[in-house]
Amino acid sequence: MKNKQLLGLTLFLSSVILLTSGSVFARTRNECGGNKVSKNCSSHIARDIVKDVKLNVQRGHGRISSEMIRDMHRDNRNKHDKDRDYCKKHREWKKPKKETKDTYDVSVLFLFTNGSCIADASGLTYVIDGVSYPDTTFIYAEAYWGEYPLYLPGQTASISVDVAYAGKAAEVALKLVTETHAMNTDGSNGGLVNTQTKDFTAANNAASTVDASFTLPMQPKGLYRVIAKIYSGTTLLMTKEALFCPPAEEDIE
Repeated sequence: MKNKQLLGLTLFLSSVILLTSGSVFARTRNECGGNKVSKNCSSHIARDIVKDVKLNVQRGHGRISSEMIRDMHRDNRNKHDKDRDYCKKHREWKKPKKETKDTYDVSVLFLFTNGSCIADASGLTYVIDGVSYPDTTFIYAEAYWGEYPLYLPGQTASISVDVAYAGKAAEVALKLVTETHAMNTDGSNGGLVNTQTKDFTAANNAASTVDASFTLPMQPKGLYRVIAKIYSGTTLLMTKEALFCPPAEEDIE
C-alpha cells in the first residue's frame, strides 16, 4: 500500500514539475523579451515552485490544488524581482530606444555675382563679362586654387545663408553670426572686413534663409573668407565657410 502511495505521489509530482516549469518559462520569457537570459529567470522561479510542492507533499498534504500552485507561483515570482529586473535591463540593452537628435545643415550662397575669379599658380584672374584680367599680386597656397564668385569693389555682395533644421521641436530659436575676412596667401584669416549677428527661427524639416549681404570696401582685393556660425543661445552648433573674390578697380580697367 505504501509503495502504491509513493508511486502515486511521484507521478503527481512529476506532472506538476512539467506543467509549472512550462507555464512559468513561457510567462517569464515574454516578460524578459524572449532572450537567453529569460531561461535563467524562468528556471529559478519554476525550481522554487517545485521545492514548495515537495515540501507540501512531505508535510502530508495529500492534494495539491491548482490554487496552491498559483499561490506558489505568485510568491516565488515576487522573490525573483531582481532576476526579472536584470532580464528587463538586458532586453533594453539589446533593443535601445531610438532618440531623435537635432541636426543642422548650413549653406553659404553667393547671389547676383559680377563674374568669377580663378586662383592658380600664376596668381588671380578676374573674369567679367567674358573678359579676363590677370593679377599676379597674390599667389595663394595650392589648397585654395579654384574658381570663386566675384563682386566688384564698392558694390553689394549678395550673400545668403540657408539653415536646415530637423529634430524634436516644431521650431527652434537660433542666431547667425557671419564674419568676412580678407584672406592671407597662406590661407589664414587677415583683417576683418564685415561682421553681422541676426536672430531667426528655424522650422522643423524646412530651410530658413538669412540675408548676410553687405557693401564691399574698395580695398583690400583678393580672396575673402565668409564664416557662418550658428548658435543656440551661447552654444555653437555649426560652422560653415565659403570664399569669394573682389578685385581692385585698377585691376579691371
